[in-house]
Amino acid sequence: MANVGVGHIFPSGAAADLVESWLEVRVSDDENRMMLQYGLADEEANVDDETTHIYRVSPYDIDGNPLGFNEHQPWAFRKHERFVLFPKAFDEYEFEVDLADFDTEKISIDAAVKYRCLSKSTADFYFKGSRTVPITEMAEKSFEIAVGLTSKYTLTRVSS
Repeated sequence: MANVGVGHIFPSGAAADLVESWLEVRVSDDENRMMLQYGLADEEANVDDETTHIYRVSPYDIDGNPLGFNEHQPWAFRKHERFVLFPKAFDEYEFEVDLADFDTEKISIDAAVKYRCLSKSTADFYFKGSRTVPITEMAEKSFEIAVGLTSKYTLTRVSS
C-alpha cells in the first residue's frame, strides 16, 4: 500500500484518532473459490485488529497510558503512536497461497483500500451500537496470475 500524491500522512486530520483505514485482499481461483481473505469486515462491520494492520493514530496521556480508540479526547493527548503511511512511503504485505488444494490455471487477486471516518469502536461508544459507519472503498486494483508448476506463491507489494 503506497501513499503517493497526497503530501501528508495517511490517514490524517485533526481527528486522526477517530478514523481508520486498512487493506482488504481476496485471492480466488479460476472457479471463484476463495483461497485467501485478509482485512474483510464481518456482518457487523468489525475488522479483526489482531489479524489486520489498521492505519490510525493511537493517542496516549501524559503518563504514557493509551487513551484507547473509544473516546476522542484531543486535549488529553501528550504523545501518540502513528500507525500511518508517511508521504511517498509504502508498506509491503506478504501473503502465501498454497496451491496444492486447488486445481487451477490462474488466480485472481483483488485488493482495496478501505476507510471509515469514524472507527467502529468510537461509533459504538458514542452511539451505543445504534449506528453503522459506512466503509468507503478509496482505491482498488485487480489482476490475474497464470499458475505454473510451483505449488506455492508468495505475493508481495500489493499496493493501491
